[in-house]
Amino acid sequence: MSHRRSDAVYLHYLDRELNEAAGRFPHEQDLIRATRLLTFFTQSELYCGLSAIWENHRLGGRTREDFELLLRCGEMQTVSRDATLAEFKRSRAIAYLHDRDRYLNYYTQAGDRLEWLVPTWSKAGGSTAPLLQSMNSWAATIPVHNYDRRFMPAIHAAREPVQEAILRRETQAITYSYFKGFLGDLGENPHVEYAVRRQISRGFTADNQRHGGGDIATGIPELVDFDDLSVDFPNHDIHILGELAAACNMSKAFDVVQLGADFWVKYVQCRTSSEAQLLASTVRWLLTGLYLTEFERHPAAAEDEVEFHGQHQIRRRMLMKVREVTRGSGRPNFFEPEADPEDIIEHVQNHLAWIAERLAKRDPVLGHILEESRGRIGMDGADVLLVTVNEAETKALRAAFRDAGHSGRSQFGAVNTYSIYGPISGAVVAHVRCSMGSGGQGGSSLTVTDAIRDLKPSSVIGVGVAFGMDERQQAIGEVLLSEKLTSYEPQRLGSDSGGDLVVTPRGPSAECSPRLLGRFRDVYVDDLDFKINAGEMLSGEKLIDNSHFKRALLEKFPESIGGEMEGAGVHSAAGRANTDWIVAKSVCDYAERKSHDKEARQALAARNAARLVMRALESGGLAKP
Repeated sequence: MSHRRSDAVYLHYLDRELNEAAGRFPHEQDLIRATRLLTFFTQSELYCGLSAIWENHRLGGRTREDFELLLRCGEMQTVSRDATLAEFKRSRAIAYLHDRDRYLNYYTQAGDRLEWLVPTWSKAGGSTAPLLQSMNSWAATIPVHNYDRRFMPAIHAAREPVQEAILRRETQAITYSYFKGFLGDLGENPHVEYAVRRQISRGFTADNQRHGGGDIATGIPELVDFDDLSVDFPNHDIHILGELAAACNMSKAFDVVQLGADFWVKYVQCRTSSEAQLLASTVRWLLTGLYLTEFERHPAAAEDEVEFHGQHQIRRRMLMKVREVTRGSGRPNFFEPEADPEDIIEHVQNHLAWIAERLAKRDPVLGHILEESRGRIGMDGADVLLVTVNEAETKALRAAFRDAGHSGRSQFGAVNTYSIYGPISGAVVAHVRCSMGSGGQGGSSLTVTDAIRDLKPSSVIGVGVAFGMDERQQAIGEVLLSEKLTSYEPQRLGSDSGGDLVVTPRGPSAECSPRLLGRFRDVYVDDLDFKINAGEMLSGEKLIDNSHFKRALLEKFPESIGGEMEGAGVHSAAGRANTDWIVAKSVCDYAERKSHDKEARQALAARNAARLVMRALESGGLAKP
């Protein structure tokens, strides 16, 4: 699978239970249009539960065509705990046996039309356990929920049946049909049905949001009751994105009736282009500025927070502002079906920048916010920063991402060049390469300092090769973790009573982040063919290839397990910014006879370090708190 986005959107509106909870099914064309707006105006990773499309019988052929296109182009991920389609269908056939009449795709040839829909994103543990916990918590606190008082007695009466159903559940899927068997006459009450279905959908949506670190689309009329689950409003609001399309005279491009998947594929395929990335950054910059202006001018107060700062009210005012500056402006017609998609995207980006300028002239507060944040256009944040030095380390890390199915995209800071991957288990990962050593303009200290300012990561990891201390106990390829990192360069040069030179270490020694050390120690490594050793690592500016110097280091630091050249800079930059850090580097030599089989040893060591880092990333727990 290919996770390269800096953020993600869970396509909750495909969930059958959610649509049935709403009672009014969004039109199929509206769902396709919503997905196309997200595809065109954002760079967000689009993902949904594999079961969402398999189970929603109201999604017709047009929907399947669009989603098959997205999946084929690697622009949508389908989430499942099952590794293969066969495993998925087998597990679903067991789970929905109590409700097989409603889920015919799992039991009849009707499912043959969905054979293209396979799992691409593994979800450890599935959604059942967190969903049961969510349902149980809801049932226990029904009185505090905001239901109409007229329907409260019936909904409250459903508490015990729901809890009993949870206790007695065996392998059944969590659907309203399962709970209905325990509700008796209450099962026919439409208000009870709505409340239970709504909670199932909320729990399922929240769990999938946690899995991918994702947001949801807002502004879909039939599903407004779920808009409060959004975490990044208004950047994925369908109303607002649609208004931007109209402001650029691009509404025809999203006409689902006139333009099918065969036409839309051109836009999907150029989604990773630099033009599309710049457009998405411009949209986020503009919408974030409009949103922040609302609170800059009218700070939220308890008495008017819902009245004035609710999503509906903010959306309405943002739409009005965009319409005011584009009304009567002679909107250019950028869209022509035969035009080059990248040219159209570039024209739309330029027009949105022009709209931002007009808005800024009308509103000095917005103008100040947009000007202050202009430098962030095109610059995404990251959760994890990986730092390599030489070509062997860099090639091994890129190969590890590629082998795991993650492709990167370039991003440019004022100085640094980054490769951005993810989210991977919820974490966006950035990779940067520095020069050898901690000092100098390209060394790890200044490189990491710039990267922290550019990307605001919560973790910095030095990845690559190191020297070991004892070839009798440490094999080439063993990975060293800096439980403690000591800089051996700062020294006091004194004399003893006889006038001989006495060298006393004075370098700082610091413990790495306990969070990162725990993530690496607890990762599953039984299937990896190398050892992992945590202890004191040394860091200095010298490229050591001398047995006497190494022996002198061991005399001064008898507990050290190895050393390298960039860790001190990683520690100083990250520590100064209160950012977690660790060094994970693999033994490629023993600080002597370095030229012996150098390329093969470095390649093996770099590969092992990269594999361990990839395993830690995929195990999760590295997203920003």
